[in-house]
Parts: sequence; structure tokens; C-alpha cells
Amino acid sequence: MNAEEKLKVNFTCVKCRGKTALTRVVPFKRALSDVISQPIKQSLPEVFGTSGQKFILVSCALCGYTEIYNLAAYALQSKPAEAAKTVPREI
Repeated sequence: MNAEEKLKVNFTCVKCRGKTALTRVVPFKRALSDVISQPIKQSLPEVFGTSGQKFILVSCALCGYTEIYNLAAYALQSKPAEAAKTVPREI
């Protein structure tokens, strides 16, 4: 199961508690901070200042509330869980 499917299956809207999600992978060719106005740009995390990254948009089908996930960061998050499953054997 890929990251997009995991987010869709495990989704619960924080606003309305809806369980159905719509997902979309969006590549940003330009840095998102290049598109946004200056006052908002100062409050953005640095992750939005880089170009060429992919993000997953997860939207509630009921109310439209949308969460944005950095695909690279999400992939790194799931690796430690997989590594914990393998237990070294003693010889």
C-alpha cells in the first residue's frame, strides 16, 4: 500500500469527523513560497520554500477540509516502523 492509499484509508476529518477522503499527488515545479504573498510567506515552514517536491493533498469529501503532506517526509516517517518489525536473530 503506497502513502496516498494509507492516508486515504486512515483518514478522519478533524473538522467534521468525516471518514471519506479524496487524495491527489501534486508536484510543485516552483517553490510554493514564490507564489504566496510576502506576509504569509514569513510564517510558512521551510519545507514550502523548496521546489521540485511532491505533496499529497487529502481532502474531506464531506466538508472539503484539506491537509497537505510532504511525500518525502511521509515516506521517511514510515521507514522506522518497518525497521522495527525486523528483529535481529542471535546466533
